Amino acid sequence: MKKMNDIKKTVFILYEEREESQLCGIRGAWNDRQAALKSLEKCVLQNVLYTEDSIVDIDNGIAKSDPTYSEGAYSDYTIKEINMAQ
Repeated sequence: MKKMNDIKKTVFILYEEREESQLCGIRGAWNDRQAALKSLEKCVLQNVLYTEDSIVDIDNGIAKSDPTYSEGAYSDYTIKEINMAQ
């Protein structure tokens, strides 16, 4: 059985901001940064708003859709690191 001190105290949240607030939201939460980054990459690859002109920095957990795709449609992903206090 794990002790409380052995439990990871950091959570990585993948959040997507969209042009319309009802499409915004948390896309997942992990206790492993690499798993969160992998999921970010998968989201970018599956999102039609992302092209070669998009700004994508998987290592830093940031992705911004192609600004020339559509003025009214965008999708930005961010990974937030949250440290859980005891």
